[in-house]
Amino acid sequence: EYEEFSVCSFKTESTSSPMAFNALAGYIFGQNKEQTKMAMTTPVINTPNGKMSFVMPSSYWKDTAAAPTPMDESAVQLEERGGGMIGSSDKVATLWFGGFATKDVVKSKKAQLLAAVQEDSDWTAVDENTEPVLLQYNDPFQPPWKRRNEVALAIKPRA
Repeated sequence: EYEEFSVCSFKTESTSSPMAFNALAGYIFGQNKEQTKMAMTTPVINTPNGKMSFVMPSSYWKDTAAAPTPMDESAVQLEERGGGMIGSSDKVATLWFGGFATKDVVKSKKAQLLAAVQEDSDWTAVDENTEPVLLQYNDPFQPPWKRRNEVALAIKPRA
């Protein structure tokens, strides 16, 4: 179960592009109109449609208007409700995995999560057409055996 949280997001063709990460890191580390530096938080959220999001520090969760203003040319956007990650539900099914989150591993883990939710007698996906999101918790230099990743899907009780 997630409390509502806010994110800063960047949408691109591919979340594997360093452009998204660099724009968001720049915003967090002070490249914003107020030149405010913020703590890096986790997880980094990657959606199937090419949006990467960083979770904002909790002091901005209730009021994104209080967050530093992104530079106009940065294409960074501030969003509530986890940037859509939690959709219309605060309940999320997750599947944890270690190692590097390669395209093939993520595809396999998403399929495992979808199958588990479909087989569950108590819960179902909020939207059957929604693909799970990828959550990554470690910096790029963390060794694979110490890495934490998850795939997540908004769920609701079965009717």
